[in-house]
Amino acid sequence: MEYKLFDKRSAHMLIEYLPWDSDFFGFAIGRYLKNTLDAAGELAFFDEFARGKFDCVYVFADSLDKKTKEMAEHNKFLFIDERQIYYLSDDYLIEMILRKNSYQVLDRSNEQAIARVRGIVDEISSVSRFVHDPRLRDKAKSMYAIWFDQIMSGQSSDFIVISEKQNGLPVAVVGCSVNNNIGELVLVGVDSRFRDQGLGIVVVQSAIGWLYEHGAKCIMVKTQTSAKKALRLYEKAGFVLNETQSIYHVWRKL
Repeated sequence: MEYKLFDKRSAHMLIEYLPWDSDFFGFAIGRYLKNTLDAAGELAFFDEFARGKFDCVYVFADSLDKKTKEMAEHNKFLFIDERQIYYLSDDYLIEMILRKNSYQVLDRSNEQAIARVRGIVDEISSVSRFVHDPRLRDKAKSMYAIWFDQIMSGQSSDFIVISEKQNGLPVAVVGCSVNNNIGELVLVGVDSRFRDQGLGIVVVQSAIGWLYEHGAKCIMVKTQTSAKKALRLYEKAGFVLNETQSIYHVWRKL
């Protein structure tokens, strides 16, 4: 697919072109750079949408902004979910540091262990925000598999696991990454056969220890309102809600 896009150097740019998403999904995809949209900005948004020849634009909007919600409803934006952004409270981080929790890193030489984690990541993909979009949902599993590979190849990222005692294979996993002293938990999951045993909180606490030891000064995690169990898990682990964003996918008529 060939894309002919407007000049991205404009200081008044409203939509950023996303080359990776566009190539992966096979649509010209962009991201709205503001978190609110009102009547005054509606024409500018759709003008740039048309000039940029976008098929879809992601909008991450302030969930408390009523005007944006009204504009989204009026223009029939596809509502996907609400993104919840959590940060670990400073008091809890200090408590975790004092505990000096041990952690187990995924054994990269164990093909069975890697296959097990891939299976857990595949399960996690079923709650991705992309499964709520009919045009994109079929590629959610492939996207998460690529995400797994990116973490495995990163210099400041790894997988923390809890393993089954009988065979030593992972049953719970957290992907960890550190960038500019900001630690993030990603791809957090428990094998569906081992859920409701308290493994989620154990592996998250272990991941916090790994992140701190690898230079994280603050730790964050992103999830969605629809993931009720994940919300309870992170709050139990000491994370505090920092921001809520309404996620919309704005499609042109294809």
